[in-house]
Amino acid sequence: MSLKPIKRGLLKAYLKAASLMRDEREACALKDVKKILVINTTAIGDTLICTPAIRAIKKAFPKASITALVGSAAREVLENNPHIDELLDHPGRMNIGYLLKFPGLIKRLKRERFDLAAVLYGNDPDAVPIAYLSGAPIRLGTVRTDFPDLLTHYRPSSIEGHIVREKLKALTAIGIKASDTRMEMFLTSGEEREAERFLEGAGDIVSIHPFGSKRNKQWPEEYCAELADALFDRFSLRTVLIGGPSEAGAIRRIASEMKSEPLCTGGRLGLRIASAVIKKSKMVITTDSGPLHIAQAFRVPTIALIGSTNWKTTGPVEDNAVVLQKPEACVAKRPCKFYNCEHISCIRSLSPDLVIDTVGRILNK
Repeated sequence: MSLKPIKRGLLKAYLKAASLMRDEREACALKDVKKILVINTTAIGDTLICTPAIRAIKKAFPKASITALVGSAAREVLENNPHIDELLDHPGRMNIGYLLKFPGLIKRLKRERFDLAAVLYGNDPDAVPIAYLSGAPIRLGTVRTDFPDLLTHYRPSSIEGHIVREKLKALTAIGIKASDTRMEMFLTSGEEREAERFLEGAGDIVSIHPFGSKRNKQWPEEYCAELADALFDRFSLRTVLIGGPSEAGAIRRIASEMKSEPLCTGGRLGLRIASAVIKKSKMVITTDSGPLHIAQAFRVPTIALIGSTNWKTTGPVEDNAVVLQKPEACVAKRPCKFYNCEHISCIRSLSPDLVIDTVGRILNK
């Protein structure tokens, strides 16, 4: 039996009780907005996808202050962002610790007296209720939610266009017209210097990230090792294997299968330093994951290795990216939702030779 319906029911009951904490505020005209709450509690790539909308909100309300309620991954992405005045931490997953922290969070938000709350992206089901409980009289939601009635403006993203454009389109509900789809991440000079020290003497580098949150997003480790050696032999490009602490073991396995010597970030560099390494890369080869969007934010030429997912909604938006995908490799209906099927032929059909040929075309171009 799935626990999701039980958790959803408990959350609804808890939020119904918490709604008694809400103070009714007078309606606020958009022209009078002075304090804005942006809620973003999702992962690295999804957070970057929201940065064009955050920039558009700041441009529309240049004199307003913006506070972002963020999850741990979103915090690292949005640190040093000039469009945001303050970052507040979301309580995290719903557990005892969450229940203890939640009342204090709501009291803090109420004290701020926000005029506008915008839920841009959130995997947590409490994102929309938090916007409501903050007391903000104007509440925009761009995510699918069980609580649409708690919003004054509800514009969930469709599955037809890229989510970056869908988020910008949703802002028209509060009078904002924007078309600039550039994603942004702002690093400090210290972070850039630390990346330079890590890369000292490496020469021209290519960053490779073969990992993914699901099996149909994971490029085979043996492909990665073969590709890295070919990049070194044919183009004198040294590989940096990009990954987090949980991928350190896989990175060691890939490195052990290589003839050339890679640089490895898994467990050695934090997200922001690894992002600075990506920024300094001649090219990034990555699956549909956070590094794809980091590379796009820094305008680094990108090869996106896409399995069964619909890259037209979550893939690259810059014209310096090449998408490699072979939908004909699998008979499943597209876009496939069988994330754990036995063969994973979609992502395995993208051979190292195919990627090498694409690298050659990009470098010649």
